[in-house]
Amino acid sequence: MDDLLHVDSWSGGEAAAKRWKLRRPLASYTVAQFTLVGVAQTIAVGDGANDLPMLGEAGLSVAYHAKPAVRDRAMVCIDAGGLDRLIEVMD
Repeated sequence: MDDLLHVDSWSGGEAAAKRWKLRRPLASYTVAQFTLVGVAQTIAVGDGANDLPMLGEAGLSVAYHAKPAVRDRAMVCIDAGGLDRLIEVMD
């Protein structure tokens, strides 16, 4: 499980943070819900088999220094450099 920090500014002008535990297959849906975008507009980045359900749900799946099974199923593979290489894809 991963943590998603959601900041809610409704509480008297002070930001109240709520921590949500996400199951990876639902991560894209949860992020889409919080940001009011469609799941097709989300990007998921993973490196191992445990990330495959999350990558399968996102609009853009990125294998980042990933194992072969993940690279085979991702739309984009980054095997060298940092995540800034994703900018080249988005450009």
